[in-house]
Amino acid sequence: MIVADQLSQFLESVATEEQIHTAAFIADDLDRVIQLVTEKGIKIAGAVTDNTATNKKAWIELQQRYPKMYFHGCPSHGLHLLVKDLFAETKAK
Repeated sequence: MIVADQLSQFLESVATEEQIHTAAFIADDLDRVIQLVTEKGIKIAGAVTDNTATNKKAWIELQQRYPKMYFHGCPSHGLHLLVKDLFAETKAK
């Protein structure tokens, strides 16, 4: 998905089947989409992904490929996990 100003556009959905989501796989797939979009003359500032350790490794790899872009985890998802941890029914008192 691309978000710009008041506009958002869904680009694609890819069925990865049995593919293991390694940092290299995630970085290569994001790289593919970045190249696809920039070839159309659209400028990219960065990408937002999940907050997992694997995604964090992909950010490092992508940051080396695209030093002027910003790669980070989803703040909304991070806040959701924080609230869930604080108020979960199974939380030890």
